[in-house]
Amino acid sequence: MKEYLREEKKKNNREKKRITKRKKRQKEIKIETENRIPEFWKEKLNKVRVKGTSSKLLEVVLEEKRREIIKVWIGSGRIN
Repeated sequence: MKEYLREEKKKNNREKKRITKRKKRQKEIKIETENRIPEFWKEKLNKVRVKGTSSKLLEVVLEEKRREIIKVWIGSGRIN
């Protein structure tokens, strides 16, 4: 029984580390996306943060930048 509990605890710890790593990577991608978008879109993004409403076009631009960054990072080996 103790062995089973130890194994479950190890499994849970690995899962927590994996989730933490994923959240950290998502945050890095978000920051990199915001850094790479043109100044015009940065202004729009700041307005969205103040008002709380977003435009579809802004969301599309951000999603395309995210995809671009992920492709580059996968190509460079930064993401497996």
